Amino acid sequence: MAVALVPASIGDKPMLRQMLESYLVELSAFDPAITPDYPYLDIYWAGGEARWPILITQDGGVAGFALIRSADDGGGAEMAEFYVRPDARRSGAGLAAAVGLFKAHPGAWTLSILLDNGPARAFWPRAIAAAKGERVSIAEEERVVTYRFTIPT
Repeated sequence: MAVALVPASIGDKPMLRQMLESYLVELSAFDPAITPDYPYLDIYWAGGEARWPILITQDGGVAGFALIRSADDGGGAEMAEFYVRPDARRSGAGLAAAVGLFKAHPGAWTLSILLDNGPARAFWPRAIAAAKGERVSIAEEERVVTYRFTIPT
């Protein structure tokens, strides 16, 4: 299994948008207020802001995506969205991609997940540990769990 992280080009945007819609439909099972509309996608190619659209590939095919941005407080990176297609799940692609993304951007990280999203709550602590995350803090607010941690250089 060869997993790679590839910067998404503007030409990849329609494919990424389609996966993003599938991802948001899945998330709506945990929060019915979530809709397939994602108004921030175009910003990832607009320039001027530190944002990185990434395709996750496995054995040459697209297995998912990640949207990463500078944290709102300016302190490191934030995993805005992360998705692995259902047919690529449980193959190790998600874990390999998450660890690769963390290590590609060492320093402070923030990621938030829905409190009711059991699969994400099981996945992210394993991914953070596999990437050797340090100073991990977990905060629960309303319906969201936020992880803050540091990836060593």
